[in-house]
Amino acid sequence: MPDPLRGYCPGGGAGNVLMGGWCDGEHYPDGSYWHKVMAGGAYSLPIMVPGQSEPVDLGMSCVIDPDNGPVPQPAPPGGCGGAVK
Repeated sequence: MPDPLRGYCPGGGAGNVLMGGWCDGEHYPDGSYWHKVMAGGAYSLPIMVPGQSEPVDLGMSCVIDPDNGPVPQPAPPGGCGGAVK
C-alpha cells in the first residue's frame, strides 16, 4: 500500500507532505494499483483548515491508467489483487 507520510510511493507520486499530492503503490500484474490522494497539512485545499498540521487523507482507490492520462480510472472487478468487487 502506498504511504505518502513515510515517502513510500513505489509506483510514483508528486507533491509533498506540506502541500499535498498523490502517491501510487506497485502495479499488480493486471495493471491496477492503489492511488492515494492527500491535501496539504498547512493549507488543506479546497477547504482551508488553519492550523492543520498533518495532511488530510482524501482517500485511496484502486485504479488503472491504460493511456497514461492525467486522471487514472477506477479498476474493474478483480483489480488490486481481487480487492475490487
